[in-house]
Amino acid sequence: MAKEKKPKKGKKGDAPQNEWPEISISAHPRARRSIQQTKAWAGLIAFAIVGYLSHNAGVDSFEVGVRALVAGIAVYLFAWAVSVAFWQRMVVHEAKAVAERRRDERLEAMQRMMNPEATSDDEEATA
Repeated sequence: MAKEKKPKKGKKGDAPQNEWPEISISAHPRARRSIQQTKAWAGLIAFAIVGYLSHNAGVDSFEVGVRALVAGIAVYLFAWAVSVAFWQRMVVHEAKAVAERRRDERLEAMQRMMNPEATSDDEEATA
């Protein structure tokens, strides 16, 4: 009696391989760069503004640093969340646009294959 071998299972988190590409913000070069820049600038600007305003209000120097640091971190995290939400929608929208364009190209190619004489008539009419 030989034991039947079971097919090996992938790791728990592995998804089955298919022909559809994975849509990811981290793989999108414009999205990744934009999110990094937005976080950096938002945190820096918040840090500078809160530090300046606190210093001009006569707050103790240690308290100025704490307030500026807390504001910079809070705005950094908020900018990160907003940027990720924005780019999630943009990447999906871009993927849908590419899919629609490819579908239209395939439909046109299928129509040309089904009616080869219609395309040659069209070419003669436009020439």
